[in-house]
Amino acid sequence: MNCKSLYEFEKCASGLSLKKFIAANDSSVTDIVIPSEYSGVPVTEIGFEAFARSPFIKTLVISKSIQKLGGGAFRECKRLENVHVSGSARQLPAAMFFGCSSLKSAELGEGVEVIGSNAFRKCKSLENIALPKSLRNIESCAFLESPRLPAEIVMMGLAGSTDSTKPFKHYVEFDWENALRPDVFNLALKYGSYDSNRDLALVQIVKRDLTEYLELVEQAGWLENKDEDYIERTMLIAVSFRKAEAAAWLLGYKKRRFGFNGGTALEL
Repeated sequence: MNCKSLYEFEKCASGLSLKKFIAANDSSVTDIVIPSEYSGVPVTEIGFEAFARSPFIKTLVISKSIQKLGGGAFRECKRLENVHVSGSARQLPAAMFFGCSSLKSAELGEGVEVIGSNAFRKCKSLENIALPKSLRNIESCAFLESPRLPAEIVMMGLAGSTDSTKPFKHYVEFDWENALRPDVFNLALKYGSYDSNRDLALVQIVKRDLTEYLELVEQAGWLENKDEDYIERTMLIAVSFRKAEAAAWLLGYKKRRFGFNGGTALEL
């Protein structure tokens, strides 16, 4: 099929912008290589949501001629499995591959400098992403709710940094169950992401009934310098939010460490 039957173009300052994928509902078109030119004019841009929600695309190669990508360009392409983005496009915009639930691997060419917010959010099958040395900034929530990625990659997305050892900019306002997987949280503990916000973080854990995180907190020594009254107050927070597992864990911890001393009405 020729470009005219696949794409709609419009003029832009640097050549042509691929405005829309008009063959989105053609089930025979599954492998996309973005053309470098059309009718002798270079294709240099992909427009906003140009391929969004295309149901049949499986593979994608973005050619070197593309210098600018529109936000959400490939969002919610449910069957997309593999992508290669050349380094000519220096920035992956916000939500570029948001909700591409079948995406397994992504290769970003040398020259890509920025991964925008939510760019790979809800990519539930993504387990391999090649990050170039040229990368200098990862914006907020870039890899949120992509559970198969290594903890270091998720940490980089949450921290907004290309360095997985850099603590988060924010400490407790995350979607703990989706963003802070236990392995990511453990890495955060290792690098001191919560050193000045431990009490706030602990309350967030208790309110969400995340006992696995409480075990990690104990292993990290957060509770060593807390007295019995502190543990009891935290336990009562769990009770007030009807978080039975967290309350039971804290009760068990209190008994292990301080013994049974008559206790509260909860213990009796």
